[in-house]
Amino acid sequence: MERLLAPALESAESCAASPRDDSDPLSKGLLKPPHKRIGEMLVDAGLLTTAQVEQALRQQTIWGSRFGDVVLAMGWVRPKDFYRELARHFDLGFVDMVKEPADPRLFEAHEYRDYAQHLYVPWRRINGVLWIATAQPGSSHLLNGWGKRPQTRFIVTSKFDVIWELQRIAGPDFSKLAVFDLANTDPEHSAQVRVTQSQKYAICTLLLLLALNFALFPLGTAIVLNALVNLLHFCTFAFRAGLSWISCGGTEAVKIEKEELAALRDAELPDYTVLVPMYKEPEVLPILAAALRRMDYPRSKLDIKLVLEESDLETIAAAKAQAMDATIEIVRVPYSVPQTKPKACNYALRLARGKYLTIYDAEDQPEPDQLKKAVLAFKKLGRKTACVQAHLNYFNARENWLTRMFTLEYSL
Repeated sequence: MERLLAPALESAESCAASPRDDSDPLSKGLLKPPHKRIGEMLVDAGLLTTAQVEQALRQQTIWGSRFGDVVLAMGWVRPKDFYRELARHFDLGFVDMVKEPADPRLFEAHEYRDYAQHLYVPWRRINGVLWIATAQPGSSHLLNGWGKRPQTRFIVTSKFDVIWELQRIAGPDFSKLAVFDLANTDPEHSAQVRVTQSQKYAICTLLLLLALNFALFPLGTAIVLNALVNLLHFCTFAFRAGLSWISCGGTEAVKIEKEELAALRDAELPDYTVLVPMYKEPEVLPILAAALRRMDYPRSKLDIKLVLEESDLETIAAAKAQAMDATIEIVRVPYSVPQTKPKACNYALRLARGKYLTIYDAEDQPEPDQLKKAVLAFKKLGRKTACVQAHLNYFNARENWLTRMFTLEYSL
């Protein structure tokens, strides 16, 4: 403990003795101004070559991301090694929270969203000083928020440690919200209560009337019942036929031209969260990894989460074995019923950091430019649009009769 805290404590003590400038958060004993560029430090540590630093700087300009996010997205440095150098860069301590976990008593439920969004958690309170473990020590959000509070200091940790600790401590709350949040906040639109009391009375009354009619008029009741069932089937068919006719006669709601895509600058793109819920599907992980790597979107701005059930050890092991890059996180969903993909996505939503979010099935193979098209579609449709739906179809439509039928249904 003392070894980990020493650099941060020395930094705090040396800055506390100097005059404070309230306009500059770096002079408040929170952070010392970096005396060397992080790229140079990574080269000195043997973690990067000069050529890689130059390439990362060029990519940083193109993507409009932080240098560290670019380096991690390229997979050139192990995350733990990078964050250790980042701590040295700011003259702060580094903590491995898997070995030295956070104190759960310091977590505030109303701050969970902020923890996930800005990658920090309250770690320990030592001698009256609250230590904030963060993967973004230079963040203006932290410095202008927590940095202005008395008796608060920062210590660096990795992004994965923050997500791990947040799930460990807040996971039970996330799980309850994933299942019951809609029922608690908007019960009329929740399916938790499948049949209301009045509906139960109505169903029982209809069943009694049906039984009575069968007893008194068996043939007539059977004819009427058969006619009603057939009428229902006909209405369903007519409705779907009408939808097909309308869709064939119209055009796409939003069409993105090639020129629009070409004019889109990577530096202007927002962070994008991609949720991939999976359950007992380890065999499709290589296909999924290949599809995600083909995405034409700045890797440093992708927040990809493999959403796995914590009991699905086989898929978790397969995901780890894929050695996916630092943009991909594994979210372990605690067991609760219903054990469904929508509930798993509700859980992972609490950890999302992107401005936009999409959900892919493990076997999906999205077009590489799909996320860019979605960003342009949202811009065209305005702030009142909450969701856009991409065209969905089978990639092996002509493989056999069954895939033809599935394709026909999807097209419909």
